[in-house]
Formats: sequence, structure tokens, C-alpha cells
Amino acid sequence: DGWKTLSRARRISEWKTNTDGQLLTSVFGAELFRDLKLPEISEIEITLRWKGKPGFLVTFAAPDAIRLSTEAVKLETWDDELVLQTLASDGEFVQLQTLTQQTKSVQLRLLWNQQSSELAAYARYGELLGKMKVTGDSGKGLSGLYIQNQGSDLTVARVRVSNWNGAAAADVVDGKIRVHLVNGEIVYGQIRSYDKTGKRLVV
Repeated sequence: DGWKTLSRARRISEWKTNTDGQLLTSVFGAELFRDLKLPEISEIEITLRWKGKPGFLVTFAAPDAIRLSTEAVKLETWDDELVLQTLASDGEFVQLQTLTQQTKSVQLRLLWNQQSSELAAYARYGELLGKMKVTGDSGKGLSGLYIQNQGSDLTVARVRVSNWNGAAAADVVDGKIRVHLVNGEIVYGQIRSYDKTGKRLVV
């Protein structure tokens, strides 16, 4: 709910919802756009999955956009490579990782700074994969998330947005109980009880 398309040639009906509430498509070129009202400095956790050949584009756009800004930074697949590049490419790009035939999903933490027009991509557990910055202030006001399928199929399994304090993404320790605060901080601990009255977990 709340997703739409930018291009008049595309239809939101090209996407379906599975039993887990995830959006999926097998239509090449199918796109999703939503103004998530991203903070000027934000962290976006995104999980994408596919069954066939991987192919997708992820970038940002203004709430009232009818097309993508050529100066925005994009996350995109090139055959079996995941890269960062600007939409108006001058040949410069940053290689993030190789997607093998066995790779059927990516889980990324994107740190998007509209103030500096910089996008940094981190692996799930905090490893910096790469970052790219556009000159000027072209990133300001790009508070909406855009996703396009460029492969055989694509499932948007998870999108989570939180504020970001501008520091490098914190490493995530797998297997430990943790709470992700809205400011991007991660707190580890043990769940001691559940307060039914206050509807809150005591850690």
C-alpha cells in the first residue's frame, strides 16, 4: 500500500503480494516508487530476492518526481556484478560485490545522506562494500525510494527505514538478541519479560 510507478507505461498491477506481504514481479521493467519521507540522513535496510537471473536498480527520487534525476546515485546490477553509479554515468562506478549463480538474495544497509549526496552500501553485518558521492546538492529532497526489476523476477522482501547519525554503520553480531533504535543505534541484551500493560519488552 502506498507504492506507485513513475512511468505512465508501467502499472502497479505488474507486482503481486505473496502470503508474507512481500511484493514480487516477473515483469521486466516493473517499477515501484514510494515517498518514504526519508530523513536527510537515513539508513535503509533492504532485502531483495530472485529465482532466476538477478537484475535490479535501486535509487532515490523526489516525492513529486515523474522521472528519475540523472544526477542521483543508483545501486544496480551489471550481469553478475553489483555496482554504484550515477544515473548520468560518466564512466565512474564502484564495484560492490559479485553475484554468483548460487546467490539468490542480497541484504544491504544503505546509508543515504541527502545533504552530501552520498550513498554508502554496507553488507548485512556492517562491512562497507562501497560508497559514491555526487557533486553539488543534487541529493537534497530525494526522500522517495525507487526500485526497478531488470532481471527475470524480483521480490522486495524487506524495506526498513531509520534515522542515521552520520557515523559508519555499526557491525551487527549475528545470533545475539538486539534492538534497533530509531536513531540507528543497536542495543544488545536479553529479553527479561513482556509488560502487557505498557505493551513493551523489558531487556
